[in-house]
Amino acid sequence: MMTEVEIDSKAFQEIVDDFVEVHKEASHHVDLGLVLSEVRIALESGEKRYKEFLSGFVVTCTNAKAKIESHIKRLKTSQDETNDQIANFWGKQLSKGKDGVKEAQTGLNKAGEGLAKVRKDMTTIVVQYREGVVESDSKLYVVKQLRDIIEDELINPTPGHSFIQVDKFKAKLNDLEGLVKKSGNSLYTPILETLVQLASEQNFSDQGILHAILRNLKALEENIRKFKADKEKAMKETLKVLQSQEENLTKQLQDYHHLEQRYVSDITEANQNLTQLHEHLLNLDAEIKRKQDEARNIEHLCETENTMFKNGLQRIDAVKKDVNHAINTVIDLK
Repeated sequence: MMTEVEIDSKAFQEIVDDFVEVHKEASHHVDLGLVLSEVRIALESGEKRYKEFLSGFVVTCTNAKAKIESHIKRLKTSQDETNDQIANFWGKQLSKGKDGVKEAQTGLNKAGEGLAKVRKDMTTIVVQYREGVVESDSKLYVVKQLRDIIEDELINPTPGHSFIQVDKFKAKLNDLEGLVKKSGNSLYTPILETLVQLASEQNFSDQGILHAILRNLKALEENIRKFKADKEKAMKETLKVLQSQEENLTKQLQDYHHLEQRYVSDITEANQNLTQLHEHLLNLDAEIKRKQDEARNIEHLCETENTMFKNGLQRIDAVKKDVNHAINTVIDLK
């Protein structure tokens, strides 16, 4: 099977043979050598322009491929930067935010438990103080009744009532003794024992004993009032400490709550940016694929056109050879 170049050469040879025949018949009327020389000059000029066009086409292809490769490189650099932002900035902020929320919630739970305990302790202390006040007031009331009996009835007795008041005094003294035992407070035991001993002497007509009982009752009353005042003072001091702890724990709760809100805000911001960055990655991937396809298309086009141009140059070269051969043939005919 003959190639395109071989076909062109054969056809040109036939043309040259025709020129030779014409040359023989027309003798020297036509200068065939001059014609062929002009053909060769035209071929060489065309070849030059063809090569210049080919050179420009090669430069254009090279520039186009370089431009696309540069674009793909920038896209991949943006891809790397985006992945770096995801992993080393927003990803870390998201992780830090989640850890911070856990830490803040732990602090909130701990401060909340502490606050609940402090408030419970405050309530307990107030309740215990009030119970103590009730007990102390009960004792003071009985002591007052005992004093009234001593002062109103025994020291200044009403005729006919002394024995009744003695029994009443002993009954009230028993009530006081029961209150003291119930409270479990041994502070009043010595005075109470003295009162019981004095009351058991059965000699309430002795003014010395009555005054001794009255002195002990007054001492007992003073002790009870002092005990009550000391308890109130201790309660206030303890409440002051607990209130300080309450304020501190309340502030901790507020601080941890604000900290939690800040970390939640960081998590929200990180998630929003991570979503945008992942979408950006998808767009970059699609753009890179599109540009890679474009690069392959340009490569294929350039290779195809380059092959066509090379084949064209081969055809020109073959024709030039035939022209030169024809010129030599004409010269030999002369």
